[in-house]
Amino acid sequence: KYEKTRDIPVIFLTGVADTRNKVKGFSLGAVDFLIKPIEIEELIARVHTHLSINRLKLELIEANRTLEDRVAARTVELTSLTNQLSEEIEIRKKSEQEVRKKNEELCLAYDHLSQAEEELRSNYEELKIQGVQLKNSQRRIRDLIELLPQTIFEIDNSGKILLINQAGLETFKVTPDDIKSGVNVQDYTAESYREQSKIFFDRTFAGEKK
Repeated sequence: KYEKTRDIPVIFLTGVADTRNKVKGFSLGAVDFLIKPIEIEELIARVHTHLSINRLKLELIEANRTLEDRVAARTVELTSLTNQLSEEIEIRKKSEQEVRKKNEELCLAYDHLSQAEEELRSNYEELKIQGVQLKNSQRRIRDLIELLPQTIFEIDNSGKILLINQAGLETFKVTPDDIKSGVNVQDYTAESYREQSKIFFDRTFAGEKK
């Protein structure tokens, strides 16, 4: 009933030795009985014994309380570690998902790059073929121009002759080296027509039809 005294062991001193009274005494909180007449040595021994038992009981209670506190503290620590581990696992899962997504994007980009590279290679091969065909076509055109009896030449927008056939060389009385050094068609145009021919050339290079 009283917290300060409830753990103090109580020994009954009685002259009644029947079992019914002993049971009633134990139910009221007694820890032992001594029947009169009392032997002092026995009393002291029993008191020491029950004090020792009570001390061990209190120590056990304190040890249990300490153990419970340590278990509670350890439980809190383990709970915190578990939460941290769960967070790290969640972060790791998200990181793995992001890495997996990036890998998929990289694989897709690589496939697109490979496809583009294949298309470029195919286009390059086609361009090579077209380049060869163009060179062959240009060579045939030059050969055909060389065979024509008319004077045929190509000039830039300043009037410089870039290409001329054999008939043209004979007409202008120049050599291929002269053409390489620079020959302007205006030098072979009558002075009175040079301004008019320049206007004609400018309009022609500008894309005007008239």
